[in-house]
Amino acid sequence: MIEANPRAFLGHSITVVGNAENAHQGAIVTLSDSSEVYVLGLRRWEKALLGKRLEVTGLLRSRKLAPDPDVNEQGEVSHGMFGSSLILEDATWKELR
Repeated sequence: MIEANPRAFLGHSITVVGNAENAHQGAIVTLSDSSEVYVLGLRRWEKALLGKRLEVTGLLRSRKLAPDPDVNEQGEVSHGMFGSSLILEDATWKELR
């Protein structure tokens, strides 16, 4: 089980351990080092799991989830995300007690 720094396992099926949280781009698991891993295809955690410690298993990939933000002439910044995000494909999960 991986509780921090999952990037070294790109392309592998892994199990991460962290807290269930909701982000703008979907459901995430936040690991002990504040790494965030998105659960592909899951928009939000159900209330019963939100904030709980989970074990989530899936294929770890890196993917761009949103366009880069734009800055206009007035300095206003649009929504977006720089770079790519870690995701788990075909994920399954269970609550740790």
